Amino acid sequence: MIEVRETLDNLESGKSNIAAWRIVQDARAQTLEAVEASRRVGFKDMIDLLDSQTRLNNTRRELNNSIHNHLLYRIRLNAAVGSMTIKALESIDSVLNP
Repeated sequence: MIEVRETLDNLESGKSNIAAWRIVQDARAQTLEAVEASRRVGFKDMIDLLDSQTRLNNTRRELNNSIHNHLLYRIRLNAAVGSMTIKALESIDSVLNP
């Protein structure tokens, strides 16, 4: 029962993490666009552009890690309560392979 409770807690925090990383990703994508525009007019240099791209890529990696962890917790919960059905596996698979 403790394993199920911990998994539920992890699922809940995972949802929050995913939502937060999506917001950060959107903000960093907008920042990258602004840096690209600033570079075209000469206000920013290549280093600023590369830094912005790196931050966006790191954010995307963290978002993907959060999604991956969330899916693992879903699998653990289904396994713990004995409800791992073909439909549940297909649902998880559809997220992994859009």
